[in-house]
Amino acid sequence: MVIFSQVFTADGLTYVAVTGVEAMTEHTQSLDGTVAELVSACTPALLSDYIDKPALARELGRTPRTVDRLTLCAGLPYVQIGTRRLFRRSAVLEWLRSRETCALAKQA
Repeated sequence: MVIFSQVFTADGLTYVAVTGVEAMTEHTQSLDGTVAELVSACTPALLSDYIDKPALARELGRTPRTVDRLTLCAGLPYVQIGTRRLFRRSAVLEWLRSRETCALAKQA
């Protein structure tokens, strides 16, 4: 279920406080857009290409703890703003491509 508890404007931007969000249910599908689209619509354009750690973990099918390990041990690129880590989608895709391997290359 999605509950929009508050809509407010600050610094010229409009924010929607969303609580009680569950992953794609009948309730969210009945809205004009998904919850992610609603939240991204409220995100400043400057950060529109960035996702946070939980979102990246979901897209990779891994846990947020694994994303932490990938940043510390495998060089997954991120930007730290305060205590929050953000990941630029294009940088993550480039990082994934750089880690691609070929079975034939291993045999050589």
